[in-house]
Amino acid sequence: MAIGIEKRTIEELVTENHARAAVLYQEGIPFYDCGSLTLAEVCRRRGYSVDLLLNRLKQRIAPPTREDLAWATYPVNAIIAFLRHTHRLYLREKLPFVRQLLARTLPSFFHKPQIGHDLQLVFPLFAEDFIHHIHEEEDTLFAYILKLQEVKLGKRSCASMFYDLERHSIQQFAVEHHDDDDDMTGIRQITQQYDLHPQDHLHVRVLYTELRLLEEDLQRHASIENHVLFPKALCLEQEVKQSLRRTASYN
Repeated sequence: MAIGIEKRTIEELVTENHARAAVLYQEGIPFYDCGSLTLAEVCRRRGYSVDLLLNRLKQRIAPPTREDLAWATYPVNAIIAFLRHTHRLYLREKLPFVRQLLARTLPSFFHKPQIGHDLQLVFPLFAEDFIHHIHEEEDTLFAYILKLQEVKLGKRSCASMFYDLERHSIQQFAVEHHDDDDDMTGIRQITQQYDLHPQDHLHVRVLYTELRLLEEDLQRHASIENHVLFPKALCLEQEVKQSLRRTASYN
């Protein structure tokens, strides 16, 4: 970042890099409320350290890919812990920011006002379905997989899994998950692949950036589940079923 950045306005900083808006929001500095103030003025009014805030802005990088973290080498409990962490980020940071931003982005800010009206109708429905998906996934899928791992580690008996194995199937979970993978199709269609026009307001530019980043993050999240978690969980399930059959044959 250039020297003297603290003397630039919040609006200038966000215009230069739309992704900064989310960082500022998480620090309690919504760009749409203080766009005309300089970074130094905002920090002085709120009692923030300019240097610390600059470091936060510099650290804004894309989430690591599954290849970067070699997820295939991790046990399922570690993978699930990471996925749960990303769920918390969606619920506490990403979705609330997009909601607030959309509420502040008037239809007249779009080159086609109908896009704004449509997004205000569709995004809440997407968010509601997505939150339901998160809770269902954690309460059912993750809980089931962790039980399977406990059996393999000797912390739970095979017999205790009899009814769970009757009720659940990793293969069925995987099929249903694949059907839900493209949850943002409607939003992508409304925005025409997040296509911006010269007359679109800064709010729209930030909104599209956040929607695109959210979709990319969801795709990475789904990829870890589809290509790493489900194959590992399927192997665990098969091992537990085999152990249960052996136990039954001895009795």
